[in-house]
Amino acid sequence: MRIFILLWLCLAPLLCWAGDAVLAAGKDAAPTARQLYRRGRASLEAEKYTEAIRSFDGLISKFPSDQLVPEARKYRAIAARARKKAAAAAAIAGERAQGEGQPQEIPKLVPQTVRPAEKPAEEQAGPVKGDPAKCKSWYVNNNHPSCNWYDALAYCEGRLPTVIQLQERNLAECPSGKKGGVCGRRYWSSEGDGARAKTVIFGNGGEINSDIKSLPRIFVQCAGPAGN
Repeated sequence: MRIFILLWLCLAPLLCWAGDAVLAAGKDAAPTARQLYRRGRASLEAEKYTEAIRSFDGLISKFPSDQLVPEARKYRAIAARARKKAAAAAAIAGERAQGEGQPQEIPKLVPQTVRPAEKPAEEQAGPVKGDPAKCKSWYVNNNHPSCNWYDALAYCEGRLPTVIQLQERNLAECPSGKKGGVCGRRYWSSEGDGARAKTVIFGNGGEINSDIKSLPRIFVQCAGPAGN
């Protein structure tokens, strides 16, 4: 009995040290693709969009050939849109809160002459007809042409992609860290209002901007088979 107790007293510290080493090794081990995917989905469901994007980006960049990459790209785009929407809502709420703290002035009623809304100067003479021949490839090693929005619409036979479609192409063609080719280029979308249309910058998180439709040399990718 005494021998057993002595052996246990000698072995106990070694067993504790071995357990601590195993736990430390598990803590320092790099996460697998499935772990990053689960973390991203959990963060997205918890509305922690930045953490979700970080997990999906890690999966896409560290495991580019994994079968979970297409799903990661899809949910990464959803998280990016949700984060942008949440930031816009927070900004509006902040402006409202700031305005509620200020004394409200009663507007004075001033008689005004009602005039019909004027169209943008470039569209006053009627719808602008684009010329598909003006869409040309101006840059080396880039097969996509560039031109203004009207010419791009004619080039694609009316089938320009939506903002979401462009962002999905951005995720597929410009993974984190990739440069050159389409990455870093600005592309026309089908969405716009009046004389302006929305554009998406590839390789920059799918950043959305608004540009004047008559601005030349913005790149074109068609939504359908026409053009490219």
